[in-house]
Amino acid sequence: MTSIGSSAFEGCISLTSIIIPNSVTSIGEWAFQYCSGLTSVIIPEGVTSIGYRAFYGCKLRNVLVKCITPPAPGDAFSEQTYYHTILYVPTGSWDAYAYDDYWYKFINIRETATSQEQLSMLQAYTLMDAGTFTYSVYDPVNDCIGTINSVGIDENNPNHCWQVIDADGNRYLYNLGAKKFVVSSGNGSFSLSDTPTSIDMENGDNGIIIGAQPAKQWALVTNEHMNAEQAIIDDIKEIESFTPALSNGEKDWYDLNGRKINSLPSGRSGRGHINIIRYSDGTTRKVLVK
Repeated sequence: MTSIGSSAFEGCISLTSIIIPNSVTSIGEWAFQYCSGLTSVIIPEGVTSIGYRAFYGCKLRNVLVKCITPPAPGDAFSEQTYYHTILYVPTGSWDAYAYDDYWYKFINIRETATSQEQLSMLQAYTLMDAGTFTYSVYDPVNDCIGTINSVGIDENNPNHCWQVIDADGNRYLYNLGAKKFVVSSGNGSFSLSDTPTSIDMENGDNGIIIGAQPAKQWALVTNEHMNAEQAIIDDIKEIESFTPALSNGEKDWYDLNGRKINSLPSGRSGRGHINIIRYSDGTTRKVLVK
C-alpha cells in the first residue's frame, strides 16, 4: 500500500484512531475529511504529499509528522487545527517546518523527544486545582507537594509532571520527579508515597479529573493544554461583581462544583466567592459575590 485514496474515509465519524503504514507516500484529497472522532494522527516518514482538505474538520489534538522534509500539502487542515493542535516534527526539523510556506501556520510546533525522559514528560500531566487554578508540583527540598500560581511552569522539569498508570483495573498517579505515587488524604489534599495507591479518576476534555462526583476538586491537565488554561483564568477575572439577593427572576444558586446552595454565607465569609445563578427562564450566570 503506497497511497490513501481521495475521500477514502471521508465523514467516518466513528473513526477515532488510524495507523498509516510506513509504505504510504501520499494521502489523497478529503481522505479523512470530517472524521470528527479523530483526535491524533501520525504521518510516516515516507509521505511526500498530503492532498487538499485531507484532515479538514477533524478535531485533532496532536499531529506527529515523522518526515524530516515537510510533505507538500494542499491546505490539508482546518483553520482551528493550526491554532489548537500541537505539531510534532523530527528532532532538528523545527526550522524546516516553521519556515515552510504551509506548515508555518501551526502555532505550536515542537520537536519530538530524543530520550525516554522527554517522551515521558510529553505524555504527562500537570496537576491543577479546579477551584483555585493553582498547580501542584513536587518540592524536592522539603520532600512534599508544593503549590504555584503560574501557568507558565517549565514542562521540561519532571517535578511538575504527573503520569497516570493503568494496572489491574486500577489507576495510579505518579510524579516523575519524585518517583513516587500519590496518596489521597480524603479531604482534597495529597501526599506522596513509595507504595502504589489507586486514585479515583475519570476522563475529561483536556485531561483527567480527580475526585468522585460531585466534588471534582483537582484536574490533570495535559501539558500541551497548559497555555489554554490561561484563558480560563482570565475569564474568571472578568466575571462581574454582584451583591446576592434572590430577585429579578433568580431561582437557584450553585457553587462551581454544581452543588445547590440553600443559603449564602453572611458577612465577610460570604464575599469573594464565585457562584452560579440559575434563572426562572433556564439561563445561568457566573457572579462574584462581594
